[in-house]
Amino acid sequence: MQNQTQAPAGAVDESSSDQSARFRHTTANVSRWAARSISLVVLTIWGFFIAAHLISGLTGGGEEASRPLQPDDYVGLGAMGAWLIGLMLGWRWEPVGGTIVIMAFVISATMNTNVLSLPFLVIPTAGILFTVSWWIRRMISDAPPIPTA
Repeated sequence: MQNQTQAPAGAVDESSSDQSARFRHTTANVSRWAARSISLVVLTIWGFFIAAHLISGLTGGGEEASRPLQPDDYVGLGAMGAWLIGLMLGWRWEPVGGTIVIMAFVISATMNTNVLSLPFLVIPTAGILFTVSWWIRRMISDAPPIPTA
């Protein structure tokens, strides 16, 4: 007679749940670092523009505004400042930063529909990725531990 060893019935489930947990961890890490990479690029570019504007203003080389700022311009600038702050906060507090970025971008889009073009759409993408990363990590921490044999 041949001695056949069979794996316990739950062994297949443990393997698939282990793969699922690994997939969640990988997805959370990829979304976290993609959001951080996008935010780093956006913050660097905007930081350059802000620094150049401040330097040109100090040296007297700045140009006059084409028109006086309207109240909706101030709201749009405030929203832009908020999503820049949200991109910075997302590095430490993903749900807070991601939520601020998404909400501020929606406000920006209602004030100026030009931000719905491709270069600007990476900004809410970073906010969504921060939120997705946090959500997946929360699901992982709320899940019961995987039993080991």
